[in-house]
Amino acid sequence: CKYESFASPTKTVTSPPSPPSSPPASITHNNLGLSSSKMAPTPVSITMTTAKWLRTVIGPLPPKPSPELQHFLSSCDRDLTEDVMHRANIILEAIFPSSIPGERCIAGSLQTATRMDSIWAEQRRAETLKLYYRVLVAMCRAESQTLHSKNLTSLLTNERFHRCMLACSAELVLATHKTVTMMFPAVLERTGITAFDLSKVIESFVRHEETLPRELKRHLNSLEERLLESLAWERGSSMYNSLIVAKPSLGAEINRLGLLAEPMPSLDTIALQQNITAGSLQSLPALQKHETSS
Repeated sequence: CKYESFASPTKTVTSPPSPPSSPPASITHNNLGLSSSKMAPTPVSITMTTAKWLRTVIGPLPPKPSPELQHFLSSCDRDLTEDVMHRANIILEAIFPSSIPGERCIAGSLQTATRMDSIWAEQRRAETLKLYYRVLVAMCRAESQTLHSKNLTSLLTNERFHRCMLACSAELVLATHKTVTMMFPAVLERTGITAFDLSKVIESFVRHEETLPRELKRHLNSLEERLLESLAWERGSSMYNSLIVAKPSLGAEINRLGLLAEPMPSLDTIALQQNITAGSLQSLPALQKHETSS
């Protein structure tokens, strides 16, 4: 069982783990073709590198599914294009709200939203959306080759998977802009997913975005360590829901301790929490929560 490799749930972590002192072997200087005699990058040069990547690689992309992605979406049991676009709009508005009502409650926890400039929020939503579509089509391409089929209904109807992809994309955009007004795990609270959910997509996300700068890879690697060493073991983590499925014998104890995660809030619920009017909600598809695990 893959869960047996995790740290003990009783382990206490008083502070997030520090990023590795040297990059993983897969992204060493030699592998990048760089001379070991070159000076180590400074915080300023790192910021310029990640910002340049976002501006030159992600910036020119269209803020909508590419023709290739549209083909994958339309090749499912039903055309999922509209569903994917509506979901992205709702989730990204939750992460980068245009207007701030002050406080809102998501998944039962009171959250104080940060005040963001509407233009800044719109730009961050656009960058996140472009990155999400770019990595999503790369994943679809790989999955299609594995299955020898263009019909990826199982993957592309997984609500939790899409929200994790959007959260991961948003976290990279926030890291690139060094945003301190919305620190992790804010993206989890605003998308209705748990730390364990996000931990399951990070490795695949990095693998399918080959242009990702080294510093952003390190950011995600460090985040994954933090998720698996501490956050994934907290009460209300979806890991316990998955653990019951993998090891039913643990079900009674997990239930007794009240460790199970609450159901993922539906898109309609998140939209309502964003002060979307009733008239606007009626035009949205009734996309309720999907509990299919990725």
